[in-house]
Amino acid sequence: KQWYQRRVAITAGEKFDEVMYDSLKSLLKAANNDVKNKVENLSKLTQRDVDTVTVTIIATANIIRLLRNSVINLPRNQFLQVKTGLLDCILDSVYFYHDVGTKCHRVKHKIPYVLTYTPLCIEVIRAALQLTSNLCVGNHAVQGAVWARLYPGMFNTLLNSIDKQVKNYVCAILFHCTAWNGSAALEEMMNGEEGKQMIRQCIGLIQPPNSLDWAQLFVEGLICVERFTCVFEICKDDNLVFTLLEVLSEKVKSAPSATKKQLFGELESAVPVTTFLFLAKLFAKNRQHIIDLATGVNVPEGEVTVRILHILAKVTGLFEHYTRITNNTPFLEC
Repeated sequence: KQWYQRRVAITAGEKFDEVMYDSLKSLLKAANNDVKNKVENLSKLTQRDVDTVTVTIIATANIIRLLRNSVINLPRNQFLQVKTGLLDCILDSVYFYHDVGTKCHRVKHKIPYVLTYTPLCIEVIRAALQLTSNLCVGNHAVQGAVWARLYPGMFNTLLNSIDKQVKNYVCAILFHCTAWNGSAALEEMMNGEEGKQMIRQCIGLIQPPNSLDWAQLFVEGLICVERFTCVFEICKDDNLVFTLLEVLSEKVKSAPSATKKQLFGELESAVPVTTFLFLAKLFAKNRQHIIDLATGVNVPEGEVTVRILHILAKVTGLFEHYTRITNNTPFLEC
């Protein structure tokens, strides 16, 4: 029997058990093997093979979505997916379908029918990353396993994907792995050049045209675990620093939300005071920029200093004074 002809008569609302998860893992492995055997010789596929691969990839994405939905707010199911080895199978699928999609994209001019496979592979990767993100929520053991498999190579590859949702889900996983005090993943990221470059990429993904919500939450998480100073140093020499300051400004002025409180937990309480002490020292060091700008002198780096003044005025309750100064000194309108 072809594996994709089998029917899985279950829904996300039904109770899952270990046997059921083992069966779904077997289906996924059979699917991956079936696709692997056929795409090894793309030029020799018959029309029947082409249709089979298409149905198989679609079914794979749907099974992973089912798995994704089965763990939402259900710690027992999250535990069972890890226990049965489904997490490893899902991460294998991320690697496998990335390779399949890349291969199909590379030969699309010679074999036009494989054009349909690349977007289907992306659907599988999206679902797999969503599921992985759900499994990472509050589970340090899962976070460690995912980090060991995907950091830094696959994270970096996926952050450069042409698909916005794939990049967004990667940022969600990065958030869950790093937005808590004592995270080993956070320390590894901050101390390695690959990790720093990844942080820069995520800050860039906050900007248009991507404007990714999870990228912003990831950077907010870094701020909340007292890494603002480090992140500022990483991006201080280019326009990414303005995005970082904008994220901080939004964090300062926005009211706490139930959604963010659930995501951040105890970290949601406030931006660490060390962040503002760092900005105050930086402002004192560069206060001449304000004087120069006020007198019409061109100071390119002065715009950062004005943004810092804006944030400090907000958090100290002196924003009215800041507004009055900028209204009367157009050179300070940055």
